Amino acid sequence: MYRDVGATWWKVDFHAHSPASFDYGAEKEGGSSSTKPSFEEWLQTYMDAGVDALVITDHNSAEGVLQAREALAAMRPAEGPRLEATPPCEYREIAIFTGVELTVATGIHLLGVFDIDTPPTVITKILTLAGYDGAYGHSREAAPKSISDVARIIHDNGGLAIPAHADGPAGLLNQTSTGLSEVEKNAPIFAIETIDSTTKFDQVGFRNLVRILGSDAHHLNGDLCPEGEDAKYPGSHFTWVKMEIPNLAGIRNALSDSANAIRPSDSYPDAPAASHACITKVSFGATELKFSPWLNTIIGGRAVGKSTAVELIRVALDRFSELPEDLANDLRWFSPNRRSDNEHRAWSRQGVPKVTYVKDGHTYRISWDEITGAEVSEARDGAWQTVPGDVKSRFPIRIYSQKQIFELAKQPQALLGIIDASPEVDFASWSSEDQLQRDEYHKLLAEANGYRDVISTESRVAGQIQDLERRISAAETLSTSPTLSELKRLQDLTAVLDEALEASAVFDGLIKGVKSQLRIPSAIQEKNLNKEPQLADAVHSVFLAMSDTQNTIDSMSERFESRLSKMRDAVDTADIQGRIASLQQQIATESGGESPEAVLKTLTQVAEWRDELNEAIKERNVVQQATKLLAELEPKLRRQRATLASSRQELSKRRSTYLASLESSTPNVEVRLHPMGNSGDLEANWRQLLKKDIAFEKAFSHEGFFKGIPDGRNPQFVTKIEVLKNKILELVDGKNVESIFSGSKIDGRLVEHIRTLSRSDQEAIDTWFPEDSIHVRYKSRESSPWKPISEGSPGQRTAALLAFVLSMGTEPLILDQPEDDLENQLIYSLVVETLRTIKSCRQVIVVTHNANIVVNGNAENVIVLQNSAGTMSIQAAGALERTDVRGAVCQILEGGETAFTKRFERLGIKLPSHIGALR
Repeated sequence: MYRDVGATWWKVDFHAHSPASFDYGAEKEGGSSSTKPSFEEWLQTYMDAGVDALVITDHNSAEGVLQAREALAAMRPAEGPRLEATPPCEYREIAIFTGVELTVATGIHLLGVFDIDTPPTVITKILTLAGYDGAYGHSREAAPKSISDVARIIHDNGGLAIPAHADGPAGLLNQTSTGLSEVEKNAPIFAIETIDSTTKFDQVGFRNLVRILGSDAHHLNGDLCPEGEDAKYPGSHFTWVKMEIPNLAGIRNALSDSANAIRPSDSYPDAPAASHACITKVSFGATELKFSPWLNTIIGGRAVGKSTAVELIRVALDRFSELPEDLANDLRWFSPNRRSDNEHRAWSRQGVPKVTYVKDGHTYRISWDEITGAEVSEARDGAWQTVPGDVKSRFPIRIYSQKQIFELAKQPQALLGIIDASPEVDFASWSSEDQLQRDEYHKLLAEANGYRDVISTESRVAGQIQDLERRISAAETLSTSPTLSELKRLQDLTAVLDEALEASAVFDGLIKGVKSQLRIPSAIQEKNLNKEPQLADAVHSVFLAMSDTQNTIDSMSERFESRLSKMRDAVDTADIQGRIASLQQQIATESGGESPEAVLKTLTQVAEWRDELNEAIKERNVVQQATKLLAELEPKLRRQRATLASSRQELSKRRSTYLASLESSTPNVEVRLHPMGNSGDLEANWRQLLKKDIAFEKAFSHEGFFKGIPDGRNPQFVTKIEVLKNKILELVDGKNVESIFSGSKIDGRLVEHIRTLSRSDQEAIDTWFPEDSIHVRYKSRESSPWKPISEGSPGQRTAALLAFVLSMGTEPLILDQPEDDLENQLIYSLVVETLRTIKSCRQVIVVTHNANIVVNGNAENVIVLQNSAGTMSIQAAGALERTDVRGAVCQILEGGETAFTKRFERLGIKLPSHIGALR
C-alpha cells in the first residue's frame, strides 16, 4: 500500500475480540471455550488477512491489550517493522488501539476506542466510572449507567464512543424512541457500527452518523459459523480509514471527512487506491516536494516560494505556452525561453526541475533544462530508462492561477477548451474521426465537381455537334446541285478557253514575227551570172521560191487572223463570265449569302468536319456518362453531408453528457450547453466565411444576413443557420439578392464580392457549423436562487467558474492561490465543497492562503514551506492529524483555528458544543 505521503488508506478492524474475552472461541456469545488460540497465533491471523490496525474491544475488559502488545513485540523481527509486506507473510506490523466493548444500561453494547499509546488502565477507569462491577471479559453483566453517560465518560477520557452492532442484538437502534432522543441530545457520538449496510438512521439526530465496521470476531475462521449467518473472523469485516498513520487523531480526522476517508468493507472489499494519474514528486536543486494522489495544499508565509513550485512544474511539463499573453508576460521570470543570454530565470537559480508522474501503473520522470528541453524517463527494473513521447500529450495536467480563472469567468465560452480536453469528450479522437469524414466528403465533392465540370460543357458540345452536322448536310446538298455542276463546268470551260486564246495569241505572234523577218534580197546582176547560165537558173529559182514562200506566209497569216478573230467573237458571244456570275449569284442566294468561293471551299472541308463531329460525339458521350455518375454520386454526397452533421452533433452530445456527469460535483454551479447555439460569434464567423473582415456592418447584423435568426438558445437557431447557408450559396450561384434576402440591408458591392468566392470557399460555408454555446448559472448557497454568472460580481463569477473547473477531468489539477479576492462564504460553498467531492478521483495541488481550503477541504497532504537563508525548505508536511501541521495552519493561515473548530458543524455532524473537532 502507498504510504509515502500524507493520508492514505489503512485497513482497520474497529471491533476485534482477543483471546482475553471470556467467550472467545465459544459457539455463542457469552458462552465459554476450553480452547483458545495464543495471542501470537491470533495476531498472525490478522497479519495474514492484511489488517493494518485493530481496536481490541474485549467485553468489559482491557486484559487483552497488554498481552497483544507484548506478543506483537515478541513477534517483531530484529530489523524492525515491515509495513509494506503483503499477506500471507510471517510478520506484518499492526497498530493496536486500546479499546473495550462495554455493556451499559438496558444491555446496549458500546465500543470505547482509545489511542495506540493509551495504557490499559484507562479502560479499568472507564469501567469503574461506568459503575461496572461484573467479571472482566464477560458480556452478560451490564454497567448501570446509560449509554449517554458512558459515552461522555469515554469522551472525557480522550476516547471515541461508538455504538456496537447498533442494528443487531444489544444494539442502540433497537432502543425506544425516548431512549434514542436522550442519546441524540446528550451523547458525544458521531460514529456507529451497523451490521447491515442498508440500515437507515431514520431516528432524529442519527442521520449524519458515520458508519464504521468491525469484525466482532470471536474465532480465527468461519468454520463454526451457523448456516445462514454471516461468518466473522479476522479480515472478514473491517473499515478502510484514510489517515497518515494509524492513531486516534487520524481516525478522528477521517470521521470528520467520512465521505472521503471512511469505507466499510462490505461496500469496499478492496483498498480504494487512486487509479488516476498523479504527480508524486517535484524537485529542483536541493528542494523536493512530495505529493499525495488526492488533495495537497502548499502553504507558507510571503516569499517562501509557493508559486515557484507551481511554475517550475508548468515549465517541466511544457505548459507555459498555455498561458494567456498578458499572464505569460507577468510570469516572464519563469519563461522557458530567454530573450538574451544575460537574462536570468527562476529555474537557473532554483535548479533543473524534475517531475515524477505516475499513470497507468507506470512511473515516469520528466526532467527539463533550457538546452535539451524535456527528457522523459521511465522507472524500469530499479533504474531510469529514457523513453520517447511528447510531454504535453503524454502527461496531461491542468494548471490555473486565480487570474486565469477570472478570465474564464469573463468568457465562459473558453470552457469548451477545458471540456474538450476531458477523456469523456475526447476531442482529439473526435476531431480525427471528424476530419476523416470531412476528407471523405471533400473527396466526393471533388469527384462530383469533376463531373459537374464535364457536364458544364454539355451546351457547348451540343452546339458544336449541331453546327458540324448542319455544315456537313449543307455541303452534301451542295455537292449534288445542278447549278453548282454547271458553274463548275463553266469555270472549267473558262480555263480551257483562256488556255486556247493564250496559245492562239502566242501562235499569232510567232507568225507575225516570222513574217516581219522575211526579207527577199535584191536581184543578182545578170552580168555576174551571164557566164554561168546554169547557176543563174538555180539562183533565180531560189528567189522565186522565196517570193512564193513569202506570199504563202502572208496568205496563211491572213487566214489565221481571220479564224482567230472568229474564235474571239465566239467566246464573246458565249458570255461565259456573265453566265458564271449569274450562277454565282444563284448559288449565293441558295446558300443564304455565302460566297461561291466559301461554298466551294466547304466541299473540301467535309472530311475534316466529319472528324470533328466524331470527336464532339465522343465528348457528348462523356457528358452523358458524367451525368449518370453524378446522379449516382449525389445520394452518397447527401449521406456524407448528413454524416458530417451527425459527427458535429456527436461532439455536442459528448459535451452535454460530460457536463451532466458533473452536476453532482458542482451542486451550486450549473453549466448548460446549447448544441451549436453560439449566436454571439455570428458576425465574426460569417465575416471569416465570406472573406470580408471589415465594412458592410448592416449586412452582418440582424438588419442583413441575420434577419429573423433567433438567439442561440432557441431550438430554431440551428435550422435558421442551415437556411442562411443555403441562401448564401444561392447568392454565389447568381440568384437575385432581393428574391433571397427580401427586405434585408445587403450592399450590392458585397453581393458582387460574394459571387467571386471560390469553390473551396463555398465548401467551407457548406460544412461550417456554429460552435456550442455555454451558459453558466450559480448560487452562493444551496437555498439561494440561481443567477446567471453575468449578473455576479467578479468574485462570485470567479468562484463559480473555479468550482466548475475543479470538477472537470481526472488529470492532475494545480491551482495557484485561487481564493484571491474571493469571499470566505464563496470559497466554502462553491470551492471547498467541490474539492471535497472530486479529490477522491483526481489529484489536486493548491497553493493557498485560505484556511477553509486546507481544513474544510481536509487536505490529505499539507506542505508548509519556509524561507531558510534565502532557500525554500519544508517546515512541516503531512495530514491534518499531525500536530506540527495543524499548528502551522493555525499560525500561518488567518482563520485556521476557527476553521478547525467549526469543521464538524459545517459537515453537518451534530455534537455538543464543548466537543472539539481535533482534540
